Amino acid sequence: MVSSFLNPGFLPVHAHLTRLPVMDTCISVAIDSFEASMCVVVREAMDSTRDTIHKAVNPVL
Repeated sequence: MVSSFLNPGFLPVHAHLTRLPVMDTCISVAIDSFEASMCVVVREAMDSTRDTIHKAVNPVL
């Protein structure tokens, strides 16, 4: 099924249902990649903060 709508000033947009699974997969991969990279950034920030606090509390170590 192909649907389209008219938007003044723009060409008609067609939704090709055969492309939706591929687009869904691409979006899922992008979200997973973003989530993984954010986890790394947060983990590094937490480790850095922990190390800074540890050095402030125990300056000899």
